[in-house]
Amino acid sequence: MKHSLKLVPFVGVLMWLCGCAGSHCRITANSVQAPVSCTACVFDATGKIREAKPEELVQHIKLSRTNWSMFWRGVPLNQTDWDISQDINDKLKANSGNALVNVKVNANGADLLDWYFAAILPIIPSYVHVSIEGDVARMP
Repeated sequence: MKHSLKLVPFVGVLMWLCGCAGSHCRITANSVQAPVSCTACVFDATGKIREAKPEELVQHIKLSRTNWSMFWRGVPLNQTDWDISQDINDKLKANSGNALVNVKVNANGADLLDWYFAAILPIIPSYVHVSIEGDVARMP
């Protein structure tokens, strides 16, 4: 019984460190030139709410990125800030769209086995995969 009590602090520290495995990403879109909404509704030029009809949706877009880090997110291996403004502006221009609607953001981390090893051995890189989806709308 004495030996098992000596392991309690070690296991506690190990569990605390395991919660930090992964990576992080900050998404911004400050210079998008059109309305962006997580729903099918946007404000029109007069300030009224306008819902995008299914026939006004011209293309579904998806942007994705994987962010890597090590040492429990302490050392990022790539840029953690992701500005999607230019990508969205390019997609809107290519499709003559004037709004991006039904936007969804998903973040998926490593599977349990990868996460476990990255938590125990922080020199093993860990990641988070971020994807953004939405519909380009051409509304009158």
